[in-house]
Amino acid sequence: MTSPTTAFVLVDPPFRQSYRLLALLPFPAPILHQAIGILVSLSLAGLLAALGRNGSLSEFRFHIADVMSTITAGLGLGALSLAPSATPINKPRPSSSKPLRRAPPTRSPVGTHAAARLGALKPASTSPKRSTQTADAEAHHAGLRNTGNTCFFNSTVQSLASVPALRSHLDDVIHAAERWDVPTPVTDALVELIDALNAAQSRASSINPTALVNALRTMNSSPLRSLVSAHQQQDAHELFVLLSSAVDDEMLAISREAKDQQAQQEAGLRALIGASLPWNGKGVYSDPSLSHSRSHAESLAGQQHLPASFLPASPLRCRPEAAESIPQVSPFNALLAQRTICLDCGYMEAIRHFSSEEISLSLPPRHQATRTSQMTGTNACSLEECLAMWCELEPVEWICWHCSLVRTRDRAKVEVLRLEASVSSASAVSARASQANGHGVNGEAGSSALPLEGAKPSAAKKKRLREAKSRESRLAKVLSSGLSEDELAALDDDPSSPFFDILHGIKLDKHPSRMSTKQHMLSRPPRVLVFHLNRSTFNATSGWGGASKNDRTVLFPLLLDVSPFCVGGSLGTDGRQGMDLEAGSKTSMGKRYYRLCSITVHYGGHSFGHYVSFRRLPPFSSDLGQEERWVRISDETVRPCSVEDVLAQNPYMLFYELIDPSRLPTAAETTNESDGRVEQVEKDEMLRKREGKAVGYRAGVRPRIVHRWSSKPESREASVHL
Repeated sequence: MTSPTTAFVLVDPPFRQSYRLLALLPFPAPILHQAIGILVSLSLAGLLAALGRNGSLSEFRFHIADVMSTITAGLGLGALSLAPSATPINKPRPSSSKPLRRAPPTRSPVGTHAAARLGALKPASTSPKRSTQTADAEAHHAGLRNTGNTCFFNSTVQSLASVPALRSHLDDVIHAAERWDVPTPVTDALVELIDALNAAQSRASSINPTALVNALRTMNSSPLRSLVSAHQQQDAHELFVLLSSAVDDEMLAISREAKDQQAQQEAGLRALIGASLPWNGKGVYSDPSLSHSRSHAESLAGQQHLPASFLPASPLRCRPEAAESIPQVSPFNALLAQRTICLDCGYMEAIRHFSSEEISLSLPPRHQATRTSQMTGTNACSLEECLAMWCELEPVEWICWHCSLVRTRDRAKVEVLRLEASVSSASAVSARASQANGHGVNGEAGSSALPLEGAKPSAAKKKRLREAKSRESRLAKVLSSGLSEDELAALDDDPSSPFFDILHGIKLDKHPSRMSTKQHMLSRPPRVLVFHLNRSTFNATSGWGGASKNDRTVLFPLLLDVSPFCVGGSLGTDGRQGMDLEAGSKTSMGKRYYRLCSITVHYGGHSFGHYVSFRRLPPFSSDLGQEERWVRISDETVRPCSVEDVLAQNPYMLFYELIDPSRLPTAAETTNESDGRVEQVEKDEMLRKREGKAVGYRAGVRPRIVHRWSSKPESREASVHL
């Protein structure tokens, strides 16, 4: 009896094969489900991090619905909606809750998610603001790669990227370079790098600034080449100065090329005019306008097909507006005024103006008390106090020109008296000898011939006397005129002036003044004000050749008013008082406000450390009421930060941009944004008035003027400490 055969049929399993969750946990799940779970988890984690940085956790469920709808639509799983829940969004939900559920495919998700979408169509500002904040939170800005001790380079370039005036200036330079066909490799590379740093990215990235580094290596400046090629720890301030100078050099090359081309055009114009003078050979005037217009029209007859921009201009028409398109001044260029006065004679040197790309401020010593340190109980000082130190009267050792003139005139007087005495003495001896020779005994006149010849004044001595009197007279004329050294130098070169070549052949005795003061102030504030805090101190007890770092904390504001440190309309001539007699008063030139763009911070000691940049992100709106976004950038790492984090830093360089005073926020907005800083400033002003004196440096030997620059305009005055 044969046994029945058993047949086996292979069928597909009703479920997909499952694997251990993440190949580690004993929870079987299909590969597709694990992939979906990983993608959803990563998306939710990224949204949580971005919304937490932007302060929009209350909108988290809207973004979850957007992500889930996108994922499920792509997988064909239908629409998903959020289940309503009264649990706060910013707190963890209980484990028993079910945040997601499958919705019927024919029913659209109407609820909080749909209401948020419909609210975007309303004119209210809540939904557009939410979408803008979401886009800003998801946007990333690139960092710069550190190719070997290049943090000084990266922090400086990142700080410059947040200065809108610099970007506008570079556009003008490039436009002028294209107009006059001048290569500008540094400017081109810097513009490309700034645009790349300000462009929003979908994910974090970093840039290798090889184009800018290579452009700087081709410059003629050997310090710049060594700075970017050494791959050693360098100074960010030095790089800023050299980089700004490189852009200025390219701008100067454009200006020279424009002048050369214009000179060639003018030379051709003169040759053309000289060849067709309006006088014929018979002495009859002939108007060349008709013939010139006819010849110019005939020359254009065969060029009717060309555009108007390609048609040659009339040779008799010059274009002075071409030179006006060349940018002449860098946005960092500040015009500083310097006044030096001798307290011995009261002579004031002419106000000297010189330009500077940045203002280098010295810090008070670590243990010296300031008003800020007394109020805060720390060793902190303020940026305004550092500016007041920079502007205050400084005792200097100086060779006074007026004192040198007086000393030279006195020497000429002594020489005149000596020569006059010598000549008169010789004349008297000669007269007595002549009288004795005329009444000699027995007519023997020859016995006194030798004494007579030796006593007679020589012609050379008389010439020296005339020259000494001329020097004394000319020196007295200069002193009585009251002219300064610069004013006399201008008149000395004018042949029609009565002071032409007046000091020729006179060597002045240089006389150092016993008491002189010098003062600096801003004469023309720049569009971008750059402060360099000089933190180097030198003493014999510290290492590294006597140099150490002054790590004293410097407090700085978001809005800085520099009008107390600017020269107004009235200048003081008293060496014991300030240069500007109307600084900050009602009759001064008005207030000048600057807004903080970026800062550079140095961590470490004097000869080593790391540079980090804190900068404001675009868009760079002129509206001060708009919310600003700041980031902390350390080479490739870019992290968002708050304004409070920025103000808590101890800066090394600060970049401020000039703003329109009409766009300043109101007092209420300023109070809310600064957490009561306005009230604290007003209390400080009241305390300062009650004290009636300023805290500052004291001179041990000579008087020192301490200006209370941070006080109100009506109470600003100078006080002398003896």
